[in-house]
Amino acid sequence: MKKIFVLACFALILVPYAAVAELYPEPRFVEFGTGVGFGADQNLFSLEDIFKETITLDFAKIYDRMERSNSAGMIMDAEFNPQFSFKLNFPVFSAGLIVDMQTSTRFTVGKDLFYFLGYGNPGGSDISVTLKPGLQSFIVASTPVKLKFGRMRVKVSPTFFAPMAYIPYSTASLKATVSQNDGVYSISAKSESLDFYTLVDVGAFMDSERLAEMVSNPMLFVSDIGQGIGKSLGFNLSAEVELPILRTFDAGAYITLPIVPGRLKYKSSVWVDYSIEDISLQNIMNSSDSEDGSGISFTMPEMGTHYGFSGFSPTSYSINMPFRLGVEGAWRPFGKWCTFRPIVGMAANNPFGKDFRWKESVYFEYGLVAELKILYVLNLSFSHRYMEQVYMNRIGLAFNFRLMELDVALATASPSFVSSWSLSGVNAMVGIKIGF
Repeated sequence: MKKIFVLACFALILVPYAAVAELYPEPRFVEFGTGVGFGADQNLFSLEDIFKETITLDFAKIYDRMERSNSAGMIMDAEFNPQFSFKLNFPVFSAGLIVDMQTSTRFTVGKDLFYFLGYGNPGGSDISVTLKPGLQSFIVASTPVKLKFGRMRVKVSPTFFAPMAYIPYSTASLKATVSQNDGVYSISAKSESLDFYTLVDVGAFMDSERLAEMVSNPMLFVSDIGQGIGKSLGFNLSAEVELPILRTFDAGAYITLPIVPGRLKYKSSVWVDYSIEDISLQNIMNSSDSEDGSGISFTMPEMGTHYGFSGFSPTSYSINMPFRLGVEGAWRPFGKWCTFRPIVGMAANNPFGKDFRWKESVYFEYGLVAELKILYVLNLSFSHRYMEQVYMNRIGLAFNFRLMELDVALATASPSFVSSWSLSGVNAMVGIKIGF
């Protein structure tokens, strides 16, 4: 009886790995998983440049570098992606439920600002700085179903999503007027209006009475979110096909098709203007020692800042999740303990949307991953990829104890290929899976 029990346990461990090779073999029959990914990056500075005893900023060199690399300016990204999953995996059939939140933002400051900071304003004309904001946030629920037909496997993932917030692709300008009189400068600037869309009316947070009502009755706010999600739902369909081509190579293709767009009905607009009067380098920096003798004392000029905000409910704004199309593979030249995964594809943000632009919305993606499995307990992965317009160099570590798996990954990231190899940004992921 004990021998039968030991053999059954041994078979339970080896059956998933003894199955026909596939792109992403599942190690458990039943699995619950949760995790979170987050990151922030930019293309201007590395951490080495920032964490110095003396920080030197040569804006003229920064502008010249932007010109040589044909960069649009300073690009800043951030993302946050928590996830929960449940999966059932069998040799010829698998199904599951994946719920996650996909939030990413990108903000670009035009290189005109760095020209002004580096070379000044010799012509004396007005200064115009280009600003390109972007934000998309979705709550996503998908139910992937995978079937095996002979040697081919087909996976279909119907997906419902609710957009939470969205800033359409747009270009705003910050225009400034600089005047000089005997070495004393004055600056006044005003930005164009920026529109963004949300699931709930953010104008309510500016109304003291409505804000007090939500604080005293938080379930009212939760109810508004629930009703908003129900009215804003969109739908897309993802499909994947994979087929063993050689004994050591499996190939696949994938596509994500927008079917029904999600909708956000609350539109808000924001603008800002400011003015700085009587700017003099002599007034800003007093070269004499400070009173305590610790260094140089500073006196900043007075600044006036004004902003405007409005929230209202116009005609609903339609938003699609990104369209994706590509091919990928899994090459195992030395067995299942070593896998190389190439992927090449394309994507388009908010296809069929009002803010869709071929040049700005469509981009290519690629990646190469090397995975090493040591006794099916320790998994190492090394990858370089360009996904969602961010370059990333990633190291992953997974401890797979059969009933439980702990995944950790850390990456350097940047919108620039060159900067991604320095510490211009960091992306991290941590997750846990439980099952048998």
